[in-house]
Amino acid sequence: MAKFDTTMSGSTCTVLFFDRNTIISANAGDSRAVLYSFNRNKGGMKVKPLTDDHKPCLPVEKRRVLEVGGRVDTIRGAQGQSLGPQRVWMKDQEAPGLAMSRSLGDELAHSLGVSTDPEIMRFQLEADDKFIIIASDGVWEFLSNEDVAKIVWPYYLKNSPEQAGNAIVRAASQAWRENDSVIDDITCVTIFLEVDHVIPVDPSVILDVPILNSSREAPSPKA
Repeated sequence: MAKFDTTMSGSTCTVLFFDRNTIISANAGDSRAVLYSFNRNKGGMKVKPLTDDHKPCLPVEKRRVLEVGGRVDTIRGAQGQSLGPQRVWMKDQEAPGLAMSRSLGDELAHSLGVSTDPEIMRFQLEADDKFIIIASDGVWEFLSNEDVAKIVWPYYLKNSPEQAGNAIVRAASQAWRENDSVIDDITCVTIFLEVDHVIPVDPSVILDVPILNSSREAPSPKA
């Protein structure tokens, strides 16, 4: 079996597990899963991210990197100006420059505080939920969650998930051509839902927030 050199290469990972009307999301990196619902009498289209993007600028993520001796900074231009997003670097060298704080592989970055631990969240599907999009950061770089909703909706009405995915890829590719000289990885999965009935939820179950390996700051204790 061929051995891959993962010193400076790696991948994000986004997984959804369906248990009847319950979704468990597991995410490491800046790929993203988004749930879209629609009800004309409740304001139309609603967007609910099922994952958080893991970026080095997040306080929890940045703190982990700094604690092990890594550095978080942008690329610096000739005049010292910040260019692009914050990245993970060695303390005294311009490497590896990873623009996310969790991933698989990326051995050098992991020695600097980048984590493989997935953030786990739980959600409950409702009758108005229509479709889910899972996509790599190359899709979300220039397309907002709302942009993707507008792209997919006509294909949802025609029950054409494959065409919806192709339309997302075309739109993301065009956005990269208009905004950059390169094109990042563009991968997406479209899931059309049929939630025919709602299963009651145990009120003690924690929903819509991280339940393991959170990238969010803990709420301040109430006085």
